[in-house]
Amino acid sequence: MRRIKVAVASLNLTPLALKENRSKILSAIKKAKDKDASVLALPELTVTSYGCEDYFLSISLVKSAWEILEDIASYSDNLVVGIGHPLVLNSSLFNCYSLLHRGKVIAIFPKIYLPSDGIHYEKRWFKSWNVGESSNYKGIPIGDIVVEIGDIRIGCEICEDSWSPKRKACNYAGSGVDIVFAPAASHFSIGKYKTRENIIREGSRALQAIFLHSNLLGNENGKTIYDGYSLIAAGGEIYSYIPPFSFKEVEIATSTIDIDRLKSKRAFSGSYLPSQHKIFSFKAHLNDSKEAISRSVDSPSNSPEEEFVQSASLALFDYLTKSKSKGFVVSLSGGADSTTSAVLVYTMVRYGFAQLTADSFLQRVGLEAEDEKSTMKKLLTCVYQRTRNNSPETLKAAKEISNAIGATFYLLDIDNIVEDYIKLVEQTIGEKISWENADIALQNVQARSRVPSVWLIANLKNCLLITTSNKSESILGYATMDGDTSGSIAPIAGVRKTFILRWLRWMEKKGPKDIGPIPELKWVNSLTPSAELRPKELKQTDEEDLMPYEILDFIMLRVVSFKETPPEIFREIKERFPQYDDSTIIGWIEKFFSKMSKSQWKRERLAPSFHIEMDNVDPRSFFRFPILSGGFDYFISKMEDK
Repeated sequence: MRRIKVAVASLNLTPLALKENRSKILSAIKKAKDKDASVLALPELTVTSYGCEDYFLSISLVKSAWEILEDIASYSDNLVVGIGHPLVLNSSLFNCYSLLHRGKVIAIFPKIYLPSDGIHYEKRWFKSWNVGESSNYKGIPIGDIVVEIGDIRIGCEICEDSWSPKRKACNYAGSGVDIVFAPAASHFSIGKYKTRENIIREGSRALQAIFLHSNLLGNENGKTIYDGYSLIAAGGEIYSYIPPFSFKEVEIATSTIDIDRLKSKRAFSGSYLPSQHKIFSFKAHLNDSKEAISRSVDSPSNSPEEEFVQSASLALFDYLTKSKSKGFVVSLSGGADSTTSAVLVYTMVRYGFAQLTADSFLQRVGLEAEDEKSTMKKLLTCVYQRTRNNSPETLKAAKEISNAIGATFYLLDIDNIVEDYIKLVEQTIGEKISWENADIALQNVQARSRVPSVWLIANLKNCLLITTSNKSESILGYATMDGDTSGSIAPIAGVRKTFILRWLRWMEKKGPKDIGPIPELKWVNSLTPSAELRPKELKQTDEEDLMPYEILDFIMLRVVSFKETPPEIFREIKERFPQYDDSTIIGWIEKFFSKMSKSQWKRERLAPSFHIEMDNVDPRSFFRFPILSGGFDYFISKMEDK
């Protein structure tokens, strides 16, 4: 019985922060050594971090990454360390993963399959390595190879190499590979971590090998969230994992695996036919472990609501600390979107105090030692800005929520400011402005009049101003530019409205583990969503302005994710929602495509947002659409013909 103790690490890194990243890498190496591990897997592009964007094309950055890699190798000793970095070979840039051992870089695995869908853009910077090809870099073997240390054979597949239909690890089946490094910078979206887990688990079963999956952690570059869920799998079972969404900057998990048992299963199976991988052998020996063999464990399971609150809270925490800001300001209207944004700051503080020591959390956010309650009051300021069109119910909701979560609350009356703007323009143009002739303009001036004061508060406090746009309204441009879209960050712009409304009800009744519900959300959940910009007697509601949110979100999914056209969507709505007549459905579809096409310029200007659901409408990271277009007129006419 041969026992090997292996480890995976999740690191919260920052693009281009080479010195800081090096420190975290060395911390992970030390933790692995302290636990007597023989092998440690770090994430993809560990040295530079994943989100360097066009600076991957900087030769100075790539050279510096190699220098740091060689320096880190000097700390490896008897530990085999897998670590990601960029590398230029023959004038081509590759996304690589190197093995470090006994003070040296001993092998380099370049990535073969590069993602170019969704938020990924790797083909802009990196080249794909050819399957089966090998070469050398400074005398170090590089390529689609197998490394042999003593009697242990090692392979590697980097992120997309695991997801590809031509999965790289499948080619290892006849090469006797015992350990597969599976590093990743696999972005978070709700429910995705289970798919990733199944890919790793299945790979370990098919190859009867140890798979070491290490993923990045946290809000790395401002928009992309990494859940940090890393795991050790062998023979189709999970033996250890790092729980997702940790507020700690370096996390590690270990397992002791019987390597001979896996070798035996391969030896007696007819499926493992010899293959042609080039084997590079090193005269070394991985330390055997004397610890008991690890038992398999059940993997974590979270609801979509739990994943949302955990991911967004972590993303806000990283955005706050990495931007070196002192807190958040929310223009709290008493509605669902602004309430969700404020509650996420509250859960950020609760998670931070629960996962870190009080001193560590306060040091990270740059506050002097205080308790959780006073910290919350400093980190979140809520501002309700009232006009004559606001209802007592939304003011009540804003006050109740602000008090329940412990935020600082300000009430500003801006009605005179709005009236002064209107009178000034009326005097200038010599015309009376009324709701009959200037509906949209009068709505917009209210939204824009709220901006200077709330920005002033944010600036005085050195805080980030949160803009509360959601995905459903962003796709239709249902927002006022330089009004309610003003802000530094848009944490819910990647979340559809139907989910937000459901999540708020969940937060009222149940809430996340270790935090619990917020019963005061009943004041928000009892209200009908409304911008409250028209006079009260007009009884404005968001769904009346747009369409039912369930229809809006249904159309949005088919447009953003599947690129369907009006006739296709018309047929699907008729099947899914038979309660609506044809003319009503056609009207909604025409409104959707008209508003979506006209409002692309607004989406180009939205504040940075977090990618949380499967799709997104952010043109800088997911849904690219022309600012000027034909508006789908041809397809709409086809729909009307039917």
